[in-house]
Amino acid sequence: MMCKVSSRIIKSYNSKLIYNLFYYPNLKLKTMKTLLTIVAFISLITVKNTQDNLTVKAAFDGFEEGYYYFSDTDDNTYSFEEINEETSKKYNLTEEKYIGKNFKITYKIVTKTDEYDEEYEAYVIVNLEMEE
Repeated sequence: MMCKVSSRIIKSYNSKLIYNLFYYPNLKLKTMKTLLTIVAFISLITVKNTQDNLTVKAAFDGFEEGYYYFSDTDDNTYSFEEINEETSKKYNLTEEKYIGKNFKITYKIVTKTDEYDEEYEAYVIVNLEMEE
């Protein structure tokens, strides 16, 4: 008996909703706006801010003023602002013995804010593998 009563309530509610949406276009517009807002909010919440790692093969040119400089065979220059702590323990790039050595560099690009509250992209070394 409870099922029949609750199904009648649901049918009645659905009928009223359809009637209101059909005969009151402003209600339909408000309902659509609400649904779009909900969908947009949910999609913003579920989107992860993950950054894919990138790789490049390049020779180490040196460390100067807080940046690690590398260049590849096509004369492209890469400057990295940071290095992963674990990787910096493996290769202390502040030492000159690594200059000219070839590395496979895994890095990511992160967005940072400078002292003037302006955003910029910074390259961060995630992993290094020296190539022979």
